Amino acid sequence: MAKNIACCGLDCEECLAYKATVSDSDESRKQTADQWSKMFNANIEPKLLIAWDASQKYSLVTAMFAR
Repeated sequence: MAKNIACCGLDCEECLAYKATVSDSDESRKQTADQWSKMFNANIEPKLLIAWDASQKYSLVTAMFAR
């Protein structure tokens, strides 16, 4: 299967924010926000976890990994 690499460098199919966006799951967004807040020592709010696929130019995920 071909990978769908977004401009952030992540494979969309493996990205937790993308999975939460596609499934429109508030619980997944919360879990991902909690995990990434710890991982990146940042306060990431679940409502901000909206990921777009590789055809898009910007998302929160792009902003986080472009630092």
